Amino acid sequence: MKTIFIDELRRSLLTIKSMIIIVSFLGIAFLVGKYSEVIALVAEGKSAIVTGMFGGFTLLGALFSFMLYASNLTREIETESIRYITPYVSRRNIFLGKFFAMTVYFFTLIFFSLLVLFITALCQIVWKASILQSVPKRVGHLVQLLFCVYQK
Repeated sequence: MKTIFIDELRRSLLTIKSMIIIVSFLGIAFLVGKYSEVIALVAEGKSAIVTGMFGGFTLLGALFSFMLYASNLTREIETESIRYITPYVSRRNIFLGKFFAMTVYFFTLIFFSLLVLFITALCQIVWKASILQSVPKRVGHLVQLLFCVYQK
């Protein structure tokens, strides 16, 4: 089951569909983080709009990960590649391995999306600038600081 889990996760993370879904989710998270002040002003923490938006984000993440893994399982059944491992591993272990891989993919997708969201929102709130504008400036300050330290 462990081998099926690792193989399925590696195979599904490197597909074109998966990359498109990951990039789109990270883009949505970046845009939500970029306009976090506007969302905070509108929502004030009690808005059904923001709750619905995050609920939809989670629901779509689960839906897309289920679709990716359902297509992988269907492809294996059509190409009959699953029958080569069936005599050695029970069906229960095959489906559990694939289910755990799908679940880990989903939580990885949500984790990285929320990470991008919080980093973007933090840069927006703390530095009052977009992350694309503030990071080069902060890196420039860090480089200047390092040169000042090394010159002494």
